Amino acid sequence: QTLGTQLTVCKTREEALEVVKLITSILMPDFPGSIALYRNSKNQLEQKVCWNGDCVGEPVYQPDQCWALRTGQLHIGNPLDGTMTLVAQGVTHGVLHLMLPEGAEITPEMTQLTKAVAEHTSLTLANLDLREDLRQQAIRDPLTGLHNRRYLMEIFDHELSRATRRQRQLGVL
Repeated sequence: QTLGTQLTVCKTREEALEVVKLITSILMPDFPGSIALYRNSKNQLEQKVCWNGDCVGEPVYQPDQCWALRTGQLHIGNPLDGTMTLVAQGVTHGVLHLMLPEGAEITPEMTQLTKAVAEHTSLTLANLDLREDLRQQAIRDPLTGLHNRRYLMEIFDHELSRATRRQRQLGVL
């Protein structure tokens, strides 16, 4: 199965990043890499997953420290690394970073493969964010931010199942 197919069935960011790690380590076994994603505050990036070796560089860094984020495109800082932004639907989610082995060069095929991985990853992250936004809109009142009847039904089914499993009573006020 392809990376895109695997990513479409992921339910969480963590699951998607593990799929990227697995597939990328198979597709590019000689190239250590990592993905750093923006924190919720959007003021720092944090390395979330690494493959084919240890993570290289700082585990947390500022966006202005990354030339790929500044330019919005592939950046080769020195002969040992290539960095590409993860952008989908106009939103930058993070950075895909590859370390090139000593003496290796980035071929057009390698650039194309890296771009494909970055595009699939960023689209998946954008879709997961949209799904979560829609879920929150469905279970919260937009004016008050309080949970609504849909949330009550969802949580009630969950709690009823748990009470049944544990052979406990359930009270609802």
